[in-house]
Amino acid sequence: MKKLLVSTMLFMTVASASLAGEIPVLRVGLGISTHLQPFMVAMAKGKDFKDSGVWLEPAVEKEKYDLMVNGVKTARLNVLFTKGAADSVSLFAQGHLDLALNSFPAMLAGIDRGVKIKVLSPPQADGIAMLSNNDISDVKGWDGFSAYVGAAKRPVLIGYHSPTSAPKIVVEGAMQASGFRITGDARATKANADILMVDLKSISNLIPALVAKQVEFCVAPAPTPEVVESKGQGHIVLQLSELPPAGRWANFPCCCITGTEKIVAEFPEAVGDYMKLLSIVAKWCMENKHEAATVTSEWMGVPVEVIEKAHIRFFTDVTPDWLANAEMYAEILNRLGQLTGKLKGKKLANTMDQVFDFRFVTVSE
Repeated sequence: MKKLLVSTMLFMTVASASLAGEIPVLRVGLGISTHLQPFMVAMAKGKDFKDSGVWLEPAVEKEKYDLMVNGVKTARLNVLFTKGAADSVSLFAQGHLDLALNSFPAMLAGIDRGVKIKVLSPPQADGIAMLSNNDISDVKGWDGFSAYVGAAKRPVLIGYHSPTSAPKIVVEGAMQASGFRITGDARATKANADILMVDLKSISNLIPALVAKQVEFCVAPAPTPEVVESKGQGHIVLQLSELPPAGRWANFPCCCITGTEKIVAEFPEAVGDYMKLLSIVAKWCMENKHEAATVTSEWMGVPVEVIEKAHIRFFTDVTPDWLANAEMYAEILNRLGQLTGKLKGKKLANTMDQVFDFRFVTVSE
């Protein structure tokens, strides 16, 4: 990990889309999450995808890759391992990042603030769960959770890792829709709130907070819930796709593939090749789940069986249900007062050109 952090600092100094001859050099932001499995697999398996016509060849393992199309190098990809979605937005705003795979609601928040980026497609959906600490291991499913909240004599503490993270947005939306009163005010009492949302600042703080029983529950993307349960540090209560009403939160966006408006305009062919690769590898991951989990395990240092327990779908096609669920983010963020700029008070359907650029993927009716 130290090497990855050093690499990130070095790549911060590389000029955006600098040219090595006529080959664009693109900086790709990547978080450490099983949600981003397709890109990890593309890097790790390299020429195994040669028959598809597009693949990666390593120049420096886990740092620099040549994007190959039918034997011709079309781009150099420099990989930046980011601290999280908010970090990616900041790097985009500062001109230090060209492409990224990261949280969709965080990208919405960035666009709202005027960061010139576009969402190019999903890489996945679902893969988010709620955990409980070991003191409340008997709470299972929505019925068990809602009964626990109803019986509590003070607001129930739910931790999250970022204010613009998908887990936090989804759980708040579902709780409000179910009639629970949500607050972020630590002074709140049961008289005015049922649930107190606690900002734990990063994914790395979720497990210590849960183990120390600073929170009763937390919400997190894979593989954190599966890792916690495998180590006996807590228990998975439910997948967020199971929240009521039934089916409403399934196939819900979490991460997205994002690029700057400048890069897409200047290098559409290279960006298109990058998107084609991710589409091919996402499909391969769904058809070869065990092998994909094995590759991801080697990259992340997480046991294969833990990786395989996550409930995630990988795809890049834009479907009607994915878009409908994406719309929910704008509604929830507006309801929570977290959109204050370009997207304030607006429906996603009315801001499609500001938020999305789907030219590189299939859009279903």
